[in-house]
Amino acid sequence: YPLLGRYRVDHAMKMLNDRANDHLKVEYIGLKSGFNSRPTFYSTFTQYTGLPPAVYRQGIIDQAVTAEKGHPQTTPQCKVKQSIKNQDK
Repeated sequence: YPLLGRYRVDHAMKMLNDRANDHLKVEYIGLKSGFNSRPTFYSTFTQYTGLPPAVYRQGIIDQAVTAEKGHPQTTPQCKVKQSIKNQDK
């Protein structure tokens, strides 16, 4: 079910990117994205992005804080985008 896993990871990434969801636990976001267990969510997310979901989320938070201070920063999301591009080849 690679396509379904990718769809679920994309949904989780959108939820993790939305600052309105900062109060939600990462595991809850996994469940809302269609994963039935924490280990499956973490392993599938890591497989597609190269980062565990908690690390991905922390990168988003760090990026927002850095942006508020007016400093550019290379974030884990850059690594994720490159990883996804490589998988599509």
